[in-house]
Amino acid sequence: MNAAQYARLRSSKILVKTIKDTMQFAKAIKLLKVMTAMTMLPLQGPVVIVIYLKKQMIRLRESLFPVSMDESTFISSELYEFLLSSLPNIVKGCQWTLLYSTLKHGISLHTLIRKSAAVSGPCLLITGDRQGAVFGGLLECPLKPTAKRKYQGTNQSFVFTTIYGEPRIFRPTGANRYYFLCLNDILALGGGGNFALCLDGDLLNGTSGPCQTFGNLCLAHNPEFELKNVEVWGFTHASKYLT
Repeated sequence: MNAAQYARLRSSKILVKTIKDTMQFAKAIKLLKVMTAMTMLPLQGPVVIVIYLKKQMIRLRESLFPVSMDESTFISSELYEFLLSSLPNIVKGCQWTLLYSTLKHGISLHTLIRKSAAVSGPCLLITGDRQGAVFGGLLECPLKPTAKRKYQGTNQSFVFTTIYGEPRIFRPTGANRYYFLCLNDILALGGGGNFALCLDGDLLNGTSGPCQTFGNLCLAHNPEFELKNVEVWGFTHASKYLT
């Protein structure tokens, strides 16, 4: 086997592995285009070509799925694509930045609010129950707690859940403007009947129920639940992550 044949064999194995990893035809097509570009390279031996291809694969993976699996308890590639398609146009194409995680920053609503000040604009609250449901909603950063129950946000807000088979989003119905509520002891989305989602001050427990704001069903397995983790994601044009 000569160098060119060896390189093609290695490339084929890498392509098969990538297809199995991603399980998405579109990503395989993009990788094929990268491999096609290899034919324009001078033959410098299989090692050089494989290194080149691996670098291109890393860039491809980062561009298609910029959220590190190590940073999130909840975000799979499927959920990422769903949320990406649901976000306002103003943040599409931006870098996803983990502003807060209970696993990383401790269990504290005060810390969550403080960390949210790192960016300005839409941010995603993502949490889940112990039975495996993942849910949350779109807020506005920086979060600003009010002394009284004063609702904030815009009609870009929404809530979502994975409990009904595949990810499902609930957008404002126009019944009211109870988009989200931020106090020193609770963080809640929606209103009118129930909160669509409400987290207590210690970020250990939450509630969810149908509300008029979003016309949603219960987002969790039960109306009252124990939180598995809480994450807040912001969107920036910068490439670096915040810590």
